[in-house]
Amino acid sequence: MKKTILAASLLLATQPALAGSRDTWNKASRVGEVALVAGAMGFIIANRNDSRGFEQFAATQGTTIVVTYGLKQVINSERPDGSGNDSFPSGHTSISFAAAGFIGHRYGWDKGVPAMILATGVGIARVAAKKHRWYDVVAGAAIGEGSAMLFVNRKDEDYAFMPWGSTKEAGVTFAARF
Repeated sequence: MKKTILAASLLLATQPALAGSRDTWNKASRVGEVALVAGAMGFIIANRNDSRGFEQFAATQGTTIVVTYGLKQVINSERPDGSGNDSFPSGHTSISFAAAGFIGHRYGWDKGVPAMILATGVGIARVAAKKHRWYDVVAGAAIGEGSAMLFVNRKDEDYAFMPWGSTKEAGVTFAARF
């Protein structure tokens, strides 16, 4: 665990040192986002191709992407640097927190905390790159973590809760393995 925390901390700590310009901050946020998604996939593979974990990761990322990009279309918020009208919420941040949340909820918080630190670094980099405001990043983090909370359960648990809904009704399905 100490090595994981150290590696994530070093990566996070080097981002500001490397990022002198908006473009470099933008690249740093992309590297962090890709590293978290790849890391989540690595955990799935390392855990004997955890097929249930893959399903949960796909549901988490899919929901995060649909909600994030749906809101971007509806809200139409101008970016701080003026480069577009898709500032709210931060997609890089939501995807990063969905991956970090998946890692923590599925494989334990000894692995999830370093991932959350890196996801936080992605959010900070998005603000420093002038691509988002702080509340764009907070909303993205909430969407990503919220999706992970909805779909992911510990690898060693024999039960799961799955929320569902439509325009007319909603509920929760409970499944258990005996």
